[in-house]
Amino acid sequence: LSFVRVRGLRELISRQFICSGPKGTSLQEYYQLNQLVHRRSAERLRDLCCANRGTFIKVGQHLGALEYLLPEEYTSTLKILHSRAPQSSMEEIRQVIREDLGKELSDLFIQFEEKPQGAASLAQVHKAVLPDGRTVAVKVQHPKVQRQSSKDIVVMEFLLQVVHRLFPDFAFMWLVEEAKKNMPLELDFLNEGRNAEKIADMLKQFKFLKIPKIHWDLSTKRILTMEFAEGGQVNDREYMRKHGINVNE
Repeated sequence: LSFVRVRGLRELISRQFICSGPKGTSLQEYYQLNQLVHRRSAERLRDLCCANRGTFIKVGQHLGALEYLLPEEYTSTLKILHSRAPQSSMEEIRQVIREDLGKELSDLFIQFEEKPQGAASLAQVHKAVLPDGRTVAVKVQHPKVQRQSSKDIVVMEFLLQVVHRLFPDFAFMWLVEEAKKNMPLELDFLNEGRNAEKIADMLKQFKFLKIPKIHWDLSTKRILTMEFAEGGQVNDREYMRKHGINVNE
C-alpha cells in the first residue's frame, strides 16, 4: 500500500475515537473541535482520492453526494471531485485519440482547447471544432483507468474490510459492491452514448431538455464525441437564478 493509502486508513480509524471532547470542554467548544476534525479528515480523504485517482475519485464523488448521511465538511470538500479532479496531460489525450481513432488530433479537429471544460474520475472533456465548423465536446478517458480500476477495487475492499473489523458499525462495504457492478459499464463510453440516445427518445416531449447528439464516427469505448451545448450544472442554483430558471417547476 502506498503511504497515502495508509495515511488515509489511519485518518479514517482515528476519526472513530473522536466521540467526546477533552475533559472540561463546553458543548460549543466540542462542536467546533468536531468540525475541525471533520474538515481535516475530509481534506485528507480528498487528497487520498486525488493521489490514487481513477476508482478512488469515483468513490469520493459518491461520498460527496451523500448530503443526507455525511457531515457537511465531508460533502463540501469532496464535491470538487465531480469536476475538478486531477487532469491527464495533453500528450496523454493525444495518445488515447491516436490509439482509438487511428489519426492525429490535428487531423480530426481544426481547433481543440487544451484546457478541459472539466475533469472527473474516469475522463475529462475538451471543447473542439470539427472541419465542417460544428462545435463538439470530446470526452477522453484517462489512459490508465482501464487496467488500474480492478486493482483499485481490490485495495479499497481490503481497506474497508480492515476498518469494518475494527469498527463493526462502519457500514460502507456497499461502496465496493457498487464499484464492482458499475465500473465496467462506466468505462465503456459507447454504452454511455447508447444510453444518451435512449433518454433523448424517452424524453423527446420535453422541449426544454437538451440531450447532446452523439458523433459515432468519432466515438469509441474510451472516447465520446458529442454536440457541444452551453449550460450550467444541474445543482448550480446561482446559474439558474441568473437565467430565470424556476427550480421549483
